[in-house]
Amino acid sequence: MAERCVETMISDDQAAALKALLAEKFADYEDLANHLERTNAWSGFNYLVAAAFYEAVYRRFGKGYTIPEVIRFVADERARIEDPKADFDAVSLNA
Repeated sequence: MAERCVETMISDDQAAALKALLAEKFADYEDLANHLERTNAWSGFNYLVAAAFYEAVYRRFGKGYTIPEVIRFVADERARIEDPKADFDAVSLNA
């Protein structure tokens, strides 16, 4: 399987939004997200989130992990959050 490389620019506002989200500063995140929405500056944010997720999985599990372990990790972290979004179904990720 060939490797795929994606290059994109990440803005300081996008990095700040992710940092606020990871620090559980949800009011700050909402303000930054609203700014990104108003300025149509979301492009590339999904790559930043994906990279952060990959790094979190690697830091948590190292090289040896299974998909069910990652799903459990995500479910446990989501359970810590007071009001998780209902549109995310961790079970469907294993399909």
